[in-house]
Amino acid sequence: DPQQRAEHARSQAEHEDGRREDPHEFSLPGARPADHVVGSKAATMSPPPRKSGPESGESNRVLVVLFDDIRGSTALKERMAHALDEEAFQKVRREHDELLAEVIERDGEGQIVKSTGDGVLAVLWRPSVAVERAAEIQERLHGHQVLSVRIGMDMGEVRVVSKDGRIEDVFGRHVDWAARIAGLADGG
Repeated sequence: DPQQRAEHARSQAEHEDGRREDPHEFSLPGARPADHVVGSKAATMSPPPRKSGPESGESNRVLVVLFDDIRGSTALKERMAHALDEEAFQKVRREHDELLAEVIERDGEGQIVKSTGDGVLAVLWRPSVAVERAAEIQERLHGHQVLSVRIGMDMGEVRVVSKDGRIEDVFGRHVDWAARIAGLADGG
C-alpha cells in the first residue's frame, strides 16, 4: 500500500533526524524544519541534554552561536541622552536584553552567554530552534519605536567554558563568523 509506505518512510525519517512530531514546532508560515534546510550531518543530530554542559571546565561542543546587536546603538544613545538622559537608553537596552533572554532561553532551548554591551552572545542547541527564535526576535521588535537589531548565526564546533553547569564563554571560528554575520546584517 503506497500510503502505508509513505507513512513508514516519514516515521523513519522523523526518528532518524530527531524531529518532534509536534505540528506547532515550526510556527512560521510556510516554514520547513530547518534540519532539512541546513542539510548538514550535525544539523540532524538529536538535541543535546538540556543541561548547558559539564559542571565546570572546558570542552568542545557543536552549538548554534547567535550574536545580536542593537543597530546604531552609539548614535541612539547620543540622541536619547540629548533628548532625555542616558538612563532612557539604558531602559531600552534592558528591554532588549529581557526580550532576548525570554525568547532564547524559553523551554531550555538556549542560553544567553553574555552581554556585549549593546547586544548579546547566545548559544542554542538546535538549528531549527535557533532560526525560529531569531525570526521571533525580529518579528517582536518589528515596528518598535527605537529598537532595531542585527542578528548573525553560525553553527559548528566551539570551545565551551562552563562553571557550575552554566556556559560562561564560547570561543572559536564559528563564534567569530556569527559576529561577522551580525555586523553585515541589516537591522530588522
